[in-house]
Amino acid sequence: MTRPHASQPAFERHFVQMMEDYGSIHAINLLGTKENETLLGNSYAKHLSMARSALGDNLSLTNFDFHHAVRIGGHESVIRNLP
Repeated sequence: MTRPHASQPAFERHFVQMMEDYGSIHAINLLGTKENETLLGNSYAKHLSMARSALGDNLSLTNFDFHHAVRIGGHESVIRNLP
């Protein structure tokens, strides 16, 4: 994902295959807000946004900072805080 123009076609092929197998795809980003996690999450979101242009609205993404939710309220709170 460090070279978006090179990795985008493979990313889209992967999601085409997943959509053929499962239908609509809703990805959940569980990465936190640390520097490297943010960079990876942003790259993934950009790839997914570009893929949506090609593949349509049956592909979506929700960002959920799992580590933050657990730190605040423990593992039990995660279910209550899901978007």
